[in-house]
Amino acid sequence: MEAITPITHALGTFETLHELRYTFFGSLKRVSDKWNLLREHRSQRSLMHRVREHIEQQYGNGNLSLQLLSEEFGISKNYLSRLFKDEFGENFIDYVADVRMQHARRLLEETSLSIQEIAAQVGYEHYFTFNRAFKKTTGFPPSDFRKKQEM
Repeated sequence: MEAITPITHALGTFETLHELRYTFFGSLKRVSDKWNLLREHRSQRSLMHRVREHIEQQYGNGNLSLQLLSEEFGISKNYLSRLFKDEFGENFIDYVADVRMQHARRLLEETSLSIQEIAAQVGYEHYFTFNRAFKKTTGFPPSDFRKKQEM
């Protein structure tokens, strides 16, 4: 509709073929630009969903970072960070921490693995870092969380 209205109007009012051509090509250019933006947005959405799937699969990798993902997906880390935030409404670091904590809670509830083993499985090299992150997320240290689940 956006291109048809000006073209239809021009057909009824043009005085020269140049005027008609100018209106026609200008309208088509605007439509083409919008299609390109939509196509780019769809492509970015697809990329971000692939990035999120990659995070879900690699959350246990302690080296998982924007830098690593930017190298793997071939885009700058700043651009990746912005696209991720735009698409999912939270920043990369918070998302990765949430994924890791979800898996940690599940492991604490369903396994008898030590807290150190769970920390390593969800991507934390140091127990203390994991303990601090877990407590920040749940309000309890992992050991207390496990005890509450056993009751």
